[in-house]
Amino acid sequence: MEDRLVPDARAADALGVTLMTLWRWTRKGVLPVVRISNRNYRRVGDVRRLQRPVFLDGDGVASVADQEVADDR
Repeated sequence: MEDRLVPDARAADALGVTLMTLWRWTRKGVLPVVRISNRNYRRVGDVRRLQRPVFLDGDGVASVADQEVADDR
């Protein structure tokens, strides 16, 4: 199921972003695109991965926030 493809519009809706944001993320290497017959799709697993917070550092390199935060007491 993680390899299933969804159209860009559906991926953008699931992530709560615009199509332009999807393309920005593609250019920065955050979200790969699969092109089939001049149409763009995203893998379900990639979209689910991005449903967690994504942060770009000053160089535009993306990292996904860990679900658990270390306690430094």
